[in-house]
Amino acid sequence: MHVLQNLLFNNHLSDISEKLYFDIQKGGIQPLSENDGIILEKNSRISFGTYFNYFSLNTWRKYCQLKDLHFQLQGKGEFVLRFWLTDKNYQPSSSKRVIEKQVYLNKDQDCFCIDCSFLLKKQGILHFTIDTKGECFIQGGSFCTKTDPFNYVKLGIVITHYNRKKYLIPAIRRIETQLLSNESFKNNIDLIIVDNSRDVSSEEAGEAIVISNLNYGGSGGFTRGLLYLKDHHYTHCLFMDDDASCEIESIIKTFRLLQYSVVERLAIAGTMLYEKESTIIHEKGAQYKPLSLIQLYCGLDISKFETIIATDLDKKKIEYGAWWHFAFKIEDVNYFPFPFFVKGDDMLFGLMNHFNIITMNGICVFGEDFRYKDGPLPRYLSVRANFALALIYSDCSLWIYVWRYIRWIFISILTYRYASARATSIALQHVMRGPEFWTRYLSLTDIYPVISNVLSAEKMDDVDIDQLKPSIRQVRFPILKKIIIIMTFNGFFLPDFFIRDRLILSKKEIKHFPYEIFLERNILYYSSEYNKGYVAIYNKKKFFSELFLGLKLIIQFAARFKKLKREYRQVVPKIMTEKFWRKVYQFKR
Repeated sequence: MHVLQNLLFNNHLSDISEKLYFDIQKGGIQPLSENDGIILEKNSRISFGTYFNYFSLNTWRKYCQLKDLHFQLQGKGEFVLRFWLTDKNYQPSSSKRVIEKQVYLNKDQDCFCIDCSFLLKKQGILHFTIDTKGECFIQGGSFCTKTDPFNYVKLGIVITHYNRKKYLIPAIRRIETQLLSNESFKNNIDLIIVDNSRDVSSEEAGEAIVISNLNYGGSGGFTRGLLYLKDHHYTHCLFMDDDASCEIESIIKTFRLLQYSVVERLAIAGTMLYEKESTIIHEKGAQYKPLSLIQLYCGLDISKFETIIATDLDKKKIEYGAWWHFAFKIEDVNYFPFPFFVKGDDMLFGLMNHFNIITMNGICVFGEDFRYKDGPLPRYLSVRANFALALIYSDCSLWIYVWRYIRWIFISILTYRYASARATSIALQHVMRGPEFWTRYLSLTDIYPVISNVLSAEKMDDVDIDQLKPSIRQVRFPILKKIIIIMTFNGFFLPDFFIRDRLILSKKEIKHFPYEIFLERNILYYSSEYNKGYVAIYNKKKFFSELFLGLKLIIQFAARFKKLKREYRQVVPKIMTEKFWRKVYQFKR
């Protein structure tokens, strides 16, 4: 039989919450090392209605072609196995019991198999519980099928790497040992490392194929990998980040979905969960808004059963998937990535190619919190990508651009982040240079001298918060005081003697609100998760300097808006092409 989904026990990524794997409702368990399974104590009840281990009948029925479904369980002991079906009308205790079996496995690695094919006519999600009578050992389990795959899939996993070997090398080892050495996938999946930093040795690479590459960022790196796959007759591609860890089962599920899919132009986007808060969703697919995006299901706790139901059965339209985990059929690519370097490349790639993008719970990566990453360089890259992308793709009015830009500038300067404001202005200057800017500066190397002065500011460093002893301010303000904050531009139009000389603590976020720091001179932007931060200082001269520069630039942009939009749209058919990128890398097919 063909395995569709394996049972997971949280043995490989030990920092991840066990609530994503199993729910101990009574008694207890003892996880074993590596993937040797778990021991369930006597009179325990364990539910596998969890993020990684439930089975999505809804997804497999809607997008794939299965004629039968079976469940296998390996282990030893006596227990009651119950399967539960839950639909979109879920209420606590409303799951319907559809199978109940007394199971007795009397030998190590004994296997129990049950036919669940009748459930393929049902909609909803399927999960099982185990009630033990004595101590039981569960070595593994899987949902599987006798149905042969509908599609031939030769999958290339493309990871673009730049100076993050501490993440990359462990990822290579996991993929080697758990996937590439598996006979079921050995001839159908390869790992390609596009080495933009040119520092991965052959010993470190192991079984991975390493392509030494010029550093044209994620856009150039992933494109270089895609070209390699085309030239070597792969059918499908999976883009993955080098700093995002994942369960290898996420890759296996992706592979199986591609094999059994009957949907045209199918693409699979992985969810991102926070590495420090592993049950919280950062993004499960996204939708595009002009100069912004909507991160679907952001902030939801996926360890809760009701969240699993909502994210599985309430399917929102997905317009693009981020490249921390994005799989697609190579022949479906009509537009190659735009040379953004990073930021925006995955958005425009998804939007222009009109993939039928789906997500599936259990297909995910664990990544660093983007709130921690925000700063002048990410702001520069993000703003220029957002403006260029909107000029290429969106028909929104000029006033949307004006409003977004002024808002970015004001929020930055009102919260003393003058370097971020300057980075925003530099980004707009570069966008106004037209499409030729992007083809001339494929790498950041040539423009570092322009932006280097702002990069050193707002840098997150180790902080001894006990030594600094910042004050924690209450931010409850009556309406009158809020009016004063607005009218005085957060105190910048007031004399300096109103400003208090003390250090205020503020959590590091992408979005900061000016009223939190009203009339304070020193702000410690701090991340408790990483114990890092920096101090921002009230500076009236920098405030007005960045304000006037921002206003000047947005007026210039407004005057050139129609011409810029026309120029960008005319050049896209020439830039987002295989021909353009082959010329960049100076090789032919």
